[in-house]
Amino acid sequence: MQVWIVKYAMTQGIYEAEAEVCSEIDENMITVASDNGGYVSYFHKGDWFESKALAIVAANAMRDRKIKSLKKKIAKIEQLDFVSMVG
Repeated sequence: MQVWIVKYAMTQGIYEAEAEVCSEIDENMITVASDNGGYVSYFHKGDWFESKALAIVAANAMRDRKIKSLKKKIAKIEQLDFVSMVG
């Protein structure tokens, strides 16, 4: 079946792949063979979607969570006061 994988969306983007349901392990898990047949990757539901539109929604949500996290980290760094830290 055709799937869109978002597991690495923040670093590699969304990619389309041909996958098989890994029914012997879990119906929500898929396997994707590498292009050269050298290895197989396993993905859990939530890391892959059967529609491009849903994959884009999930990737946008990942991006928004990452931005929120980074803003929080920036705020903490901006609040550092090294003058009061020196004894």
